[in-house]
Formats: sequence, structure tokens, C-alpha cells
Amino acid sequence: MGRRLYQMLSQILSAGLALVVPPLAILLLGLASLLGGRRRAPEPLCRHDQRKAITVVIPNFNGAEILPACLDALQAAVARTGGQVQKPGQVQKPGRVQTIVQVQRIVVDDASTDESCQMIRQRYPDVELIQNPTNLGFGASCNAGVAAASAPWVLLLNSDMQVAPDFLEPLLDAMADPRVFAATSQVYFTDPNRRREETGLTRGELSRGQVYLAHGDPGAEERNQLVLWAGGGSALYCREKFLALGGFDPVFRPFYVEDVDLGIRAIKRGWLNVFVPGSRVDHQHRGTIGRLYSPEYIQGVVTRNLARLVLRQAAPGELFAWWGRLVVDALLGVPRWFGVRRGGSSPAARLAGLRALPALIGYRWSEPAVSEGFSGGLTALMARLPRVLPSASPSPARREGTTGAQQPRLRVLVVSAYLPYPPDIGGAVRAFNLLKRLAARHEVILASFYEQDSEEAYFPALREVVHELVTLRRDAGSYHGNPLGSRTLLRDEFYRSEMQQMVDYWMPRVDVAQLEWAQMAQYRSPVGTPQILVEHDLAFVSRARALRRARLQPGKVGEWAAYGQEFVAEIDACARMDRVVVMSDHDAGVLGRFMPDGTARIRVVPNGAEVVMSERSPRAGTVVFVGNFRHTPNVEAVRYFADSVWPEVRRRQPGARFLVAGAGAPASLRALNGQRGIELLGRVEDLGRLYAEASVAVIPVLTGSGTRIKLLEALGYGVPVVSTALGCEGIEDPEGAAFRVARDAPDFADQVATLLGDGEAQRRLSRQGQRLVADHYTWDAIALANENVWYEALSQ
Repeated sequence: MGRRLYQMLSQILSAGLALVVPPLAILLLGLASLLGGRRRAPEPLCRHDQRKAITVVIPNFNGAEILPACLDALQAAVARTGGQVQKPGQVQKPGRVQTIVQVQRIVVDDASTDESCQMIRQRYPDVELIQNPTNLGFGASCNAGVAAASAPWVLLLNSDMQVAPDFLEPLLDAMADPRVFAATSQVYFTDPNRRREETGLTRGELSRGQVYLAHGDPGAEERNQLVLWAGGGSALYCREKFLALGGFDPVFRPFYVEDVDLGIRAIKRGWLNVFVPGSRVDHQHRGTIGRLYSPEYIQGVVTRNLARLVLRQAAPGELFAWWGRLVVDALLGVPRWFGVRRGGSSPAARLAGLRALPALIGYRWSEPAVSEGFSGGLTALMARLPRVLPSASPSPARREGTTGAQQPRLRVLVVSAYLPYPPDIGGAVRAFNLLKRLAARHEVILASFYEQDSEEAYFPALREVVHELVTLRRDAGSYHGNPLGSRTLLRDEFYRSEMQQMVDYWMPRVDVAQLEWAQMAQYRSPVGTPQILVEHDLAFVSRARALRRARLQPGKVGEWAAYGQEFVAEIDACARMDRVVVMSDHDAGVLGRFMPDGTARIRVVPNGAEVVMSERSPRAGTVVFVGNFRHTPNVEAVRYFADSVWPEVRRRQPGARFLVAGAGAPASLRALNGQRGIELLGRVEDLGRLYAEASVAVIPVLTGSGTRIKLLEALGYGVPVVSTALGCEGIEDPEGAAFRVARDAPDFADQVATLLGDGEAQRRLSRQGQRLVADHYTWDAIALANENVWYEALSQ
């Protein structure tokens, strides 16, 4: 009973501390970052020592039983390369690249109480031994070994690792790229029946206030890949860069997470951490720590250090998300008096991270500003980390510095959130029409999501257009914003690691990349390839308009919070692109207000349409609306027209019909079918026949953003159009005679009813509408404008 009472009181205390202490700590950390003195990161070190000489540093604590296997395997690997083992006191001479590997071996003993030191002196006299007077932990021992190293490359190797005979050369080959900070081996377990939860292919995610670290399965992939961090137990580091970063930070003492923090700091400097699958080591997992500490203690240290990683590296918004998650977990734990979680996952373990608050504040005070491309905190850094090592040499078009005037044939990667076929919704109409024209002049690779098995029937049509089609099934789902979360619809619903791998494979191999829809901006890769984001509409504008129409209701508070996250995410995505394409001058002006350089990187490439010069035979009194009803503004538009406009039109034109074409109509619209002359047609295969019968097309849109292809499409077919002001936003009508704009519902009804009774006015609007499309909005002209954006990005 006493133990249970102690657990209950501990949980209550943890909940109280979680509510009170972290906000003050977060405020201090934020002020330290804001007011810190060194706000600019020093340039990455350019000097790159090519000597094939390494120092191996092996931290040891009571490892007398496992050290011989580690040292013997290392000796065999050195002998296989024809290398030399450097004797203590021997000085390595700088010079040109050697054909052999010279190896200095250092064991840093962390105050062992077993026979480790005596065994090393007797059996391995060529090994330099550094003895810590007291136990300093893994990070401090490694730092001491790196400081004593004489080679340009330092291999950190755990005492429970056994290297493969050919593990050295692949690591050294990876370090030939001067951008590389660390190269890490592929890790196998000595027990072949054990699941490989540690491989070396490291990944990370910050979600709803918690860091999740994992190792991916390399599979049969043989290429070097970029990773979040190089595992400190089997990684080769550039010594100069390691020392420039200050090595492993003692705030993570005694072990774990210090290598993750170091890898993140290297990425912020613009350096790379590389996974080298051709270098293999075998690991007796926790062969040292697992023999000396309990699982509960180890997990507690891991969780505490993960909290410190967030407190050191996360952006202010992410810190509050961390606190929110801590509070929720602490409060939910209070009622479970007799089942309190122990060890790592408890709120108390995370709160323990704050014990190092002075050191964390000091780090943020002196931390230099992060490099371009990673200013959005841990979420942005982890999400944008590419999986394929970017090529150091530019593509032929980038080497030549081509301009639009030269117009060379380009290799282009197009990354699409939706399959751009069939062209029956606005975004697909645009994407397909541009692909068809641009792929005739360039080599286009299309990587696209699709959502249903039935869409596979459209793949052959796309393969006839593009040079290579890469597709990935994405299950469509709803998204509900979490005000304590750190991710948004722009990332959550459209992120798949498989798509990341596809994009990362192609990005270094193309001249330019075009990302269609804001959801795909998360796949941007810092490989030097010019990358262009196409904003079909501004999601933050559309969302804000919808929320304003709904007004501030209790149930909408969470949606407003989610909107804030999505606004920040979308602006951040646009700010990181080489160019952002929008549909109109209006959109350019709106977005430019929030971009750091205004409209300097924003280009207007409008939507378009085809001019169809066929004979029209409109049926009297026929009004049409075309739109896909997965797009909520289309649902709202039809409801508004049917409820507020159509009754007055029918009163004045009793025989009028309202034809609604489009797939995915919800029950609220299907209920209108057959009432007051309203007919729901579903998906219409031949829009030409529908428009040929139409007397008037209506665009009664009240929310959303961008420009409406449905308006241009109707004009191209010669159908007179009546629209709300929002429905024709961004469509320039210089003469003001191509379509009509309604001020409100009564005016909308008046204009539609008047047009239905005036055949001459219909014919006049038909001619003016087609002339507007022919002069300003043909797909051929728009494809050339899109192409010019590619050449401009390449030239700069």
C-alpha cells in the first residue's frame, strides 16, 4: 500500500510540475534564441584533407570480455586493405592520397573496474590507451579520443562492434565529397534471428511534441543515402568538422541521443550525414550498456535525452507542442493510481530533461543561425531531409548556364498530388494540358499519387504523354487539425516515404523539378536542382474564407488553430522554393505580402482553355454548372445557387432547367435532383455536348481561391457566363464584356433570368468570351510561359 501511495503522489507531483515549470523554461529558451549573440553560422569548412589515414577511437567501460573481438576484427580489416597500424607516438605525414590506409587506434577507457586496461597493454601494445580518472560517459570519452587523434578522419567504434573485412574503403570513398560530415556503416546483429531495429539508415520525426527516431530497412539498395544522423557506434567523421561543432555535448551524459544532436547540428551547418550500405559491421546490441544498467534506467535516460534534444533544437511552436503533450500525458496518468508507467515514457522522465536548463539556455544563446533551408525547426529539418545523396556535379543544362533564348531540351521531374488524368477537374485539366504540350518538347518524368484502383485504367493514357510514369497509391482520408500538433494537412495526408524515395532518386538526375500543389512542397530536396512549386490555389486563403463564412463557432476553434498551422506551413514551403507559380496577379499580390522577398520569386502562369469553334444549338432556358464535388467550394456554390438564386430565376423563366455536372455529389446535393427543374448528371464524359446545349453557365462560387478553369472552359466553348466576384477572381477581362459579374443573390438571379430571355445578348457574350480566351488564355501560350519559368530558374 505504501508503494502505491508513493506512486500516486509522484504522479500528482509530475502533473503539477508539468503544468507550471515548462512554460517558464520555454520562455527562457525562446528569449535565449532570440537575443543570442552569434546569429550567423560560420561558413562550412572548405579545406578537405584527402589522406587515406584514419584514427579509430573506441570508448570502453568494463569491456575486457568483448574488446578483443572488436580489435581483432579491426586489425583484419586494416590488413586486408594493405594498410599500416600506426604505433603510439608515430606522426602521420600529410601528403597526396595514399594507396593504403594508415590507422591509429585509440581506446578511451572510462574508469573501468575490470581488467580492460591491463588486457590492452598486454595483448595490444600498438593501441594507444587514454584513461579517464572518473567515469565521464560515452560522449566525453569520444571527444577525448577525437582530440587526441592525428588523422583527418576519425572512426568512432563501439567495443561491441565487429567490423567486416572490407568495411573501411566504402566509408573513405564517401568522405571524398567535401560536403560530408560523417559516413555510417550498415549495422547487422550478431544474432541473425533478431529483428534489425538498428540498421544505420536513420530517420526521425517530430510529431505532436515528441521525437520519434528509427532505423529504416535498407533492403537491397546499394546507393549511399542521406540520413538524419550517423550512429556514434560505427561512423567515420571528418575530424575538423567534428571539432568545429564541439563534439558530443555533455548535456546528454551518460549515453544515447548525443549522436543524433550532433548530426542535426551538422545538417544545420549545411553538411551531410551519409549511410554507406557497402560498409558492414556486426553489433552485439547493448553489449556494454545492457550488461551494466537495467532496461528501465536505459529507457529513462533515452526519454530524458530526447526531451533535451527537443528543448535544444526545436522551434518555439514545437516547444509548446512538446509541453502540451507533456501536460496531456501527465493529467491522463493521474487517475491510474495503481498502474503508473515506470521508466522511459513517463512524464517524469521527460521533465527530467529540464534539469539541464542552464546548459540548454546557453546552447540556444550561442547557437548560430541555421543554414538556408532549415529555419523551420526540427519538423522542417526532418521532413526535408533527402534520402538519396545529392550529386555534387550539376546536370548538363545547369553546367551550360542556359537561358530561355537557347531553349535546350530539358529533363524535367513533375511531382503531382493527384493523377492528372482524366482532365475532368480544374487542377487535372491544367496539369494534363501542360504535360501534353511540354512533354512534346522535353523529357518529362511524372511521379504522381493516385487514390483508387480504378485509376490504374488511366495509366496508359498518361504513358503516351510523358516519358516515364511513376505512381503510388495514396488512400484519401479526412484530416482534423490538432492545435497541439506540429504537422498539418500539407504534410500528414500527403506524406509517404515511398514517394520521398521516388523523388529523391530522380531529383539529382533532372534539370528542373515542378511540384504540383502545395501538398507536394514537403518533397523539396536540397540537391541544387531548381525546384518550382505550382500553387493551383492558395490553400491558406481558401481556408480563411471558408472559416470566415462559418463565423466563429465553438466547434470551429480547433479548425482556426489548424488554419494557423497550415498558413505557416504553406508560407514556409513557398519561401523555400526557387520559384512559385500562381494563377493570377491577384494571387501573386496576396502571397507576396508574406514572402521574405515579396514577389521576387513569384511568377504568374494563368489557367487556360481551348477555343472550340463548333456550332452551338442551346436549348432555351438551360443553365449549367460544372465542377467536381470533392472540392467543397463547388458543393457550397451549388447549394447557394439552388437556394438563393434559382427560385427567382424559375419564377421569371418557369421552364428553365439547372443542369449540374460533376462527380462525387454528396447527399445534400443529390436531394435536389428532380426539384424545380434541377438535374444532377454526375460525371459527364463529353462536356462539349453539354456546353452546346447551355444557354448560360454559372459560377456561383463563394469560397476558395485561385482562378476557375470552369469559367475559362465555358468561355472557350462560347457559353455566356454569370459569376460571383470571387468566381471570376484573377481572370482579366480588359473590355469588361466577356462575362457578367453578380453583386449578390438578387442581382445574380436578375442577370441569369435576363440572359435566358435575350438571345442577342447571349450571342454577343459568346463571341467576346471566345475572343478573351484566344487572346490571353490558350494552353499553348500558357505552356510557353511555364517553360520560361524553367529556363529562368536554370539560368540563376
